[in-house]
Amino acid sequence: MLKTLPSAIKAASKLFRPFGGAKAFASESDNQNPANQLDSASLKRFKTAAESGDSEAMFRLGRAFEKGFGTDVDLLEAFKWYQEAAKNNHPEAQIASATLQEKREFINASFIEKDEVFFQEDLAALKNLPPTLRCEDSNIPLYLGYARRFYPVKGEPGKEIIDSEAFLQDIKDHHPKRMFQLAVLYQYRRLTPPSEHAIGKWTVRAGYAGYIPAATSAGKLFFPNGVLQPKNYRTVVHFFWMAAQANEPVALREIWNLQFAARPFLPFNDLFKCLILAAEAGEPEAEVLLYQNLIRSPIARGLYPCDPDKFLDSAAKKGYPKAVKLRKKTRRF
Repeated sequence: MLKTLPSAIKAASKLFRPFGGAKAFASESDNQNPANQLDSASLKRFKTAAESGDSEAMFRLGRAFEKGFGTDVDLLEAFKWYQEAAKNNHPEAQIASATLQEKREFINASFIEKDEVFFQEDLAALKNLPPTLRCEDSNIPLYLGYARRFYPVKGEPGKEIIDSEAFLQDIKDHHPKRMFQLAVLYQYRRLTPPSEHAIGKWTVRAGYAGYIPAATSAGKLFFPNGVLQPKNYRTVVHFFWMAAQANEPVALREIWNLQFAARPFLPFNDLFKCLILAAEAGEPEAEVLLYQNLIRSPIARGLYPCDPDKFLDSAAKKGYPKAVKLRKKTRRF
C-alpha cells in the first residue's frame, strides 16, 4: 500500500487546486502538435497583433509563453497577455488566467518578482561579515515546536566553513540552500542584529526557490502565531504540500494535522498515508499520532494493520515528552 503513496500524492496534487494541481486549459498533447511549434517570425506576428489590440493574438501569445511554444516559458509574461485578452472579454483567456494563478510555479515566480526590491535591500544590509562563515546544517527545520534533538536529521551533518565572499555571491544568484543557511545564521545569532523578520524572509525565499527544508520551515511562519503575513492556512499548506511531495517527514505530519484545510482536496486515505510515511521515517510527533489513531479507530487499523506500540516505543526512546508520558501510563495497566 505504501509503495503507491508517491503516485497517490501526484494524483492528489491534481485535485489540490491552490497549489498547482488545476488542469491547464490546453492539454499536454498540445506540446506535440506541430501547429503549436511556433517559429520566431510567427511569434513576432502574434506580438505585433497583440500590441495592436487583437484579443485572439493576446490569448495565443499568452499560451506561447505558458507552454514554451517558440519561446522560453515565462509564466509572468503569459499571465500578462491572458489578462489583456480577458479584459477584452476573451472567454478562453479568462479561464487560462484563472488557472495559471493557481499554479505553484506561477505563485513562486510572482513572489520572486515582487520580492526583488526587498531582496536587494536585504543584501545591502549584510555588512561587515567575517572572512569565513560557519554555517549550521540547514537540514534542521526552524520553528517546529520541539527540540532539535527530536528531529531525525538527514545528511549534511555538522558545520560547513564557507568563504564569505563566495557565500554572498551565491545568495545574489538566488542559491536556495545558501539563502536558508543565512536564515539559520540569523536564527542561531551568528549574525547581528538578530531579526525574526530577516529569518522569515530568507526562509520563505529559499522555500519558494524549492529548497525542501526551507519550505518545511516556512509553513510554520504563516500560522496565526507565526511571524509573517498573511496568516492564512492556504499559504501554510502550500509550503507543506511542496515539502510533502518530497516525502519530508515533518511536512507529511503537518499535512495530516491540517486535514481540516486539506480534506476538501485529499481523501482521508491519502491524508492517513501521509501520517504513516512520517511515522515510518521516525518523526516522533507523527509516531504518537499514528499510535493514537491505531488504538482508537477501527478504520485506521483496517488501513494499516500493525502493532501500534512499536511507534509509541520509538517516540519514547527519542525522548519525545508526550510519548514518554503515554508509555508510563500504558505500563500501569
